[in-house]
Amino acid sequence: FSQHELAKIFHALFANPDLCTEPLQTGQLWLFLCKSTFMGRLVNQDDCNMCLRIIMNSIDALNEHLDADAVAKSQQTFICAKEGVNPAAIRTVRPGAELTHVIMQRIDVSQPTVACTGSAPTIEDLSAWSTLYGDVLTKVTVALHHPRGHIHLAGPGGSGKYTVAKAAARLCGLQIVDLNVSHGEAALLQQLCTVFWDSGVGKVDQALLLPSHVNATSEVLGLLSDVLAPSGYAQMIALFSPARQNDVYAAIRGDVRKQGMEDSRENCWVLFNAQVHKHLRIVATSATNDLANWGSRAMSYPLLITRMTVVWIGALLPDKTHDFGIPYLGSLLDHDLQEERPELVSQVSRHLTLVHQAAADFLSRPQPPDPLPPLSAYPSTSFTWYAQTWTSIYKRMRDDVKEKSRRAVIAAEKLDAELTRLSDLEAAIEDQKQVVEQKKIVANRLLANVGQETAMLNEQKAILEEDSNAEKKAGAIVAAIEADIQTHMDEQIPFSEVASGALERVESPAVLNEIRGFTTPSDSVLVTMRSLLIILIPKGKAMPLPEALAWKEVRKLLTKPDAFVTQLIKYDVRNTSPAAVELIEKSYMNTPAFETADKEGAKETATTEALKAWIAATIQLFHIQQTLIPKQAILEDQIKAHDTTVAKYQDLLTRVRNLEARLADVMSSFQDATEEKNAAIVRLEELTASYGIARKLAVCLEGGRANRLQEAKERYALETDCLLGDSLTAAAFVSFAGALGPVCRDSFIRYQVLADLRAQKVQVSSGTVLSLFASPSTAADWKSMGLPDDPYCVEGA
Repeated sequence: FSQHELAKIFHALFANPDLCTEPLQTGQLWLFLCKSTFMGRLVNQDDCNMCLRIIMNSIDALNEHLDADAVAKSQQTFICAKEGVNPAAIRTVRPGAELTHVIMQRIDVSQPTVACTGSAPTIEDLSAWSTLYGDVLTKVTVALHHPRGHIHLAGPGGSGKYTVAKAAARLCGLQIVDLNVSHGEAALLQQLCTVFWDSGVGKVDQALLLPSHVNATSEVLGLLSDVLAPSGYAQMIALFSPARQNDVYAAIRGDVRKQGMEDSRENCWVLFNAQVHKHLRIVATSATNDLANWGSRAMSYPLLITRMTVVWIGALLPDKTHDFGIPYLGSLLDHDLQEERPELVSQVSRHLTLVHQAAADFLSRPQPPDPLPPLSAYPSTSFTWYAQTWTSIYKRMRDDVKEKSRRAVIAAEKLDAELTRLSDLEAAIEDQKQVVEQKKIVANRLLANVGQETAMLNEQKAILEEDSNAEKKAGAIVAAIEADIQTHMDEQIPFSEVASGALERVESPAVLNEIRGFTTPSDSVLVTMRSLLIILIPKGKAMPLPEALAWKEVRKLLTKPDAFVTQLIKYDVRNTSPAAVELIEKSYMNTPAFETADKEGAKETATTEALKAWIAATIQLFHIQQTLIPKQAILEDQIKAHDTTVAKYQDLLTRVRNLEARLADVMSSFQDATEEKNAAIVRLEELTASYGIARKLAVCLEGGRANRLQEAKERYALETDCLLGDSLTAAAFVSFAGALGPVCRDSFIRYQVLADLRAQKVQVSSGTVLSLFASPSTAADWKSMGLPDDPYCVEGA
């Protein structure tokens, strides 16, 4: 049969999905192996049977033309990998520990793996991974080992195509390049130029990965199809700029000359094209729901089909999936949980494997023409995603149950604490009442002390006021006497000035000596000298006898004139004898000789008159002094009385201040005691209010304590028992039920998921599957927001 006839048959498979059977799905894989494109139509079962016979004949014809060595290797159970030291060598690696060892050598452990995204791979990860994809890796690495060994990986979404592609490229020692079309055509062309340069000039073995979203781009398919053509260097040249073309020519011409060829541009580009085909592998991936579009595009670019080996990654074998699931789940679950339930990993892995296979069968069947619910999507058949979904749901449910149990324990502890606190509050209230009474007693006692101290202080202040008035009066009397004395003292000033002025008029000592030498002095001189003799007699001594007043005795005063003048200057009126003054005033001052001066021109006249003036001024000072003596005595008495009053006043003032300080201390203590009393009363009120609240809470909780705690214990125990079953049911629903119609969804959950759980005696909650995700109030909120309210659509949402 021709390829054109085969294409008609397989194009009809996508037009009539209800006629698809498992053999025909296998035929889709072999369609790619036969290098066919899609055309034609199937209309009935006879056409399907004929198609099956055509496929089987095509398989036999294809095997005759395949390389016998490659077929033998692909049918064995080991993988072929290139050694780093010799890229041309083939090494056979058996599955299991040896394959894990090779993967560890080929994959950089510092880079994350697809099986454990986001973290460096462990031995368990790689062992499980090699177990799951060992057979597929065998076919892919054998194909990639050959030059121009381009691969097309087809299979359901999430089946591990991209993982296998990257792993196989690393195992074969190829440098992986992810083609990126998100930055526009110019960036795409630049990336392709870089890839072709590294393969053609650098001779770097590369694997160009084309994920589904990339190979859906017609620009990418057209460029790669042209490049894969045997004479495609013309299209390849067009990708490079003129400057870049010159760089390629300069880099490759040496290799051309080594092969004995002329280093023309044409020969250089031929060698460059050959090097690209030798060192570049193209690995494309496509999901099964996109094969029709891929086939229609491949019809326009046949080289992408005729030069590619198609490898189908379909449903994984249950045993291998189970063997993969055990270490993979072990890497996802906490060690404490695995130690608590050692059988959990194996039990869950077995259930996930069965449900995963059942889901693959359901999804491969033709779905009824019912419309999909809103927000639904085509589910991924990735077992790792399914396992991660269950792990996430299980941990969330487990944490939720633990949290609710913890809260129940806390509630019981709070109840006991409230009861204990209630008892403590009762005792505290009684103690606080006693404290309040004590504070009141102290405050009242201090209040009485305040009254006593205040009365005493007021009494002392009254006395202080009287003493203050007395002190003011005494001070006024003293001030008046002092003023009177000062008046008399002011009267002394002129006489003092006269006396001192008179002494200044005394002539030189020679005149005094001359007067002393008189034998018979004048009456004026004699009266003056006798008055001086009498006034110079100290107080308390007797007055001189008449004979002592003779001139010969009197003139002895002038024996030393300087000492005589000095004695007059230093004379103190207070030492003047009253008898002497009386005698002088009576006997001499009233005489004409004292009052009348000597005849003019006499030398002694000026001196005598000065001495007379001094005697008169001194006598006047004496009289003033005599007037001051009683007054000074009175002043001294008044000052003493005033000092006594002031001392008494100061003493009383000190006592008043001490009383004020004591009163301030007593008031401060009273205020502190009042504040303490008020604080104690407030504390008593707070304790009473807290006691009332605690009493109400305790009565409320204590009334149904046993029933509520028991109900919570039973409810959380049931949730704990149903934890595993509910999480497995929820994971299966989330992973696979989104694209199933109402009938298939119910059948899948009831007869696949729940039936296996019941068979394994795993307890499941009695509610609907929707109750595992949303409460009735949440579903009601969805309805209020305008979402459909039928169960099928709500579950889809």
